[in-house]
Amino acid sequence: MNIGDLSRALREAEASHLITLEVLSELRPGQMSLAELKAGTLAWLDEYDTPGYYNRQHTGYDARFCYQHLQNAVALLWIAETAGVESHILRQGAEAILSTSGRPGTVAAAFRRACSWETVEQQLVRRT
Repeated sequence: MNIGDLSRALREAEASHLITLEVLSELRPGQMSLAELKAGTLAWLDEYDTPGYYNRQHTGYDARFCYQHLQNAVALLWIAETAGVESHILRQGAEAILSTSGRPGTVAAAFRRACSWETVEQQLVRRT
């Protein structure tokens, strides 16, 4: 799956985002809304295969690469919940986010151990 397909699928999907909202309210109470998280994540995805804000030197990456390199665990949770990943997997990922300390990449890796790209992609393919 390419990054454009991922972005389109996430824009078109409907989800309640209850688990993402729980984690947001725990980690960033009153600091970030679900709408802001969605807008920021989609903007990041849309520019990922360009030099973008980070002046990336390489392009041509696929959606898996993008997911594997995203350092924002809450954005990963939002992507997975939007894709329709089963709630017990999302809850495991949420617990990993809330119980892991350290750098953002460490927390994101903990989430990905609970919810792999393959799990997310499988749900996205089912929805299309």
